[in-house]
Amino acid sequence: MTSISLFGILIKIIGVIVIAFLGVVIGLFYKGLDRKLAARMQARVGPPIRQPFMDFFKLMIKENIVPQNAVPWIFNGAPIMALVSSIT
Repeated sequence: MTSISLFGILIKIIGVIVIAFLGVVIGLFYKGLDRKLAARMQARVGPPIRQPFMDFFKLMIKENIVPQNAVPWIFNGAPIMALVSSIT
C-alpha cells in the first residue's frame, strides 16, 4: 500500500500551476511573434512583440460593471459556468 504524502501532492500542484503559467506566457509570446511576422510580410512595422502581454494586462485592470437590476453573483458567475460546461 502506498502512502500519499502531502509534500508529493504539493509538488504536483505547483508543477501543474507552473506548466499552465508557462503555457500562457509562451502562447502570448508566439502571438506577438505572429503579429510581428504578419506585419513584416505586409511591409509594415507592426506592433511590438510584447503587445499581447500589454493587451492582457489592460483587460485585467478593466472595471467589472454589473447592471443595476441584475443579481451580481449570477451576472458574474454565468460566464464561468458557461466556460466550465464547455470544457467538461
